[in-house]
Amino acid sequence: MTSTPQHPGGVSGIIDAFNFIRRIGFPPTPEIVSAFVTLTGLAVLLGLPYLGLGLGSSLEILLLVIVLPTLVGEFLNSTIFLRADPILNFRRLMGMELVSWWTLLILLPIFSLAGGLIGNRTLWIDGFAITLAVSLPARFLTVFAMSSLALWRKFVAAVLVPLASFRVYAGMTGLLSLQPALPFFPGLVALLCSIILSGTGIFLIIRRVEHSGSPEIGDSPMGLFRDFLRHWLKAEAAPLENRLETLGSTGRIGVSTLAFSGSGGSGSCIIVSNFHPGPYRDLGSGGLPSKLKARIESVRGSTVLVPHGISNHEYNIISQEDINRLLLETGNHYPAAEGALGASPFVRETSEDATASAQVFGDTVLLTLTLAPRDMEDIPSQVLESINVYAETKGLHAITADAHNSLTNQTSITPQQALMLKEAAIKALDTAIRMPRTKFKVGSASDSLKEFGVEDGIGPGGVSVITVECQGQCVAYVTIDGNNMETGFREMILASMKTEGVEDGEVMTTDTHLVAGVVRSRLGYHPVGEDMNKELLIAKIRQTLITARNKLEDSSTGFSTFHLDLHVLGSSSFQGITQFVGRVARGIGRSFFRLELAAFALSVLILAVL
Repeated sequence: MTSTPQHPGGVSGIIDAFNFIRRIGFPPTPEIVSAFVTLTGLAVLLGLPYLGLGLGSSLEILLLVIVLPTLVGEFLNSTIFLRADPILNFRRLMGMELVSWWTLLILLPIFSLAGGLIGNRTLWIDGFAITLAVSLPARFLTVFAMSSLALWRKFVAAVLVPLASFRVYAGMTGLLSLQPALPFFPGLVALLCSIILSGTGIFLIIRRVEHSGSPEIGDSPMGLFRDFLRHWLKAEAAPLENRLETLGSTGRIGVSTLAFSGSGGSGSCIIVSNFHPGPYRDLGSGGLPSKLKARIESVRGSTVLVPHGISNHEYNIISQEDINRLLLETGNHYPAAEGALGASPFVRETSEDATASAQVFGDTVLLTLTLAPRDMEDIPSQVLESINVYAETKGLHAITADAHNSLTNQTSITPQQALMLKEAAIKALDTAIRMPRTKFKVGSASDSLKEFGVEDGIGPGGVSVITVECQGQCVAYVTIDGNNMETGFREMILASMKTEGVEDGEVMTTDTHLVAGVVRSRLGYHPVGEDMNKELLIAKIRQTLITARNKLEDSSTGFSTFHLDLHVLGSSSFQGITQFVGRVARGIGRSFFRLELAAFALSVLILAVL
């Protein structure tokens, strides 16, 4: 069955997920261990001196009761009990410990101070026992949610450190000759009851998620979550892509190439496709624009522009097998640029908020569409269908780019704006085909923009420029490997280009999703120009433009197009998954908070009664 897009889609449903999941990426191991020792050491040094314990005894308690059991316990977990788990290595388990022990910084000083005031030198033990008790829900949730190993392995991993820490504490009276003797039984009962409560509670929470979510998304929610983490944290995309492939459908992906060949042997091309570079980062087709650019440049020796085509989240290609097939077929269908020798000038038309450019090369018209300086997102596919039908009535092939070059806040194209874009495109096409066609020159250049990275909103494709000189007019097509553009930055770049003798042109982005989820921001990524050195980027674009102009030479063009039926993750499945994840996260959060309160109340009650 071939999917038919119903709406533009968008990424608004996963921005919170992008921002949240970044928190799972803990710092390097030495920093985590240092932070853990600092936190627990501060708690001990703030609390135990109130009870008259010397610095030496306090440090021994810190080292023997807390630090060593934790380090040894998580080493055993990572090397024995969770050894086969791809996510929960020693570093991440120590990150869990940092979260699990933070209440000690509050409870130990409070209980120690209270004990000193009322003359109870062992009251600090209650603060220690409650800390262990309230850490258990977080331990069980982390291990049970993230690991797919056997239940007994996960159970041991969740309770090993608390039990080891308490066991060492139980022998502290004899070891340190503390007087009075440390109470043992109440804390043990509190710990065991909290293990039962937390383990059962987390087990029921996860089972409820599985039972409620599997029918809704058609797969195991926890399996999907674990494969998602595996991709995000380990860069292992295959398990998640295989899972998503079963949730997707078949989409018809079209690829059109407008190639230029210079009289001196140089080559360049513009490739536009309706695949969507998603769903995020390098998963599926998330980084396909730069992959496609690199592949064709290596095979053809041409400068390649891959601006965003008119597409949406309906057409996220899922599997690497399908992506490799598209790369191969694009190379196989690369057109021989030995045909048209005539081109029209570059023209621009508007329809209210919409702006379209058009330039005819032989029997092919190159169109760009934008709403800049208004916010814009993915253009609905119906606009492309209307343009193609109209172009055919004029005897032309149309290759249409969604410039994707103005965004401040998350948005979507309205039906009124879609109509404006269609009208602007048709007006520009009509104007262009009335223009005389003469010989033309083409020059091209690219820059990888190594000064910038994905955290700046720039993908590995950098910037690519094609300049066209026709009938005394010089224009430039600029494509930047980014996901949309900060509102107003396009106009800054165009103004800069004019200082180099370029009369007009368009600045486009690829919509790469390699930049998504890398930084914490309101959009889940930085559009090109946001939070970056704009002056440096403009200077690099100008230099690339100058290089392209210096390579101008008489050229001819060729055009090709083909279609493939590939596995895609449709917007309904994609949005269903992301919306479900949001609801599940909120539900788990509420249940987890109640479980933490229950563990705290139960341990306080047991310690008070016993």
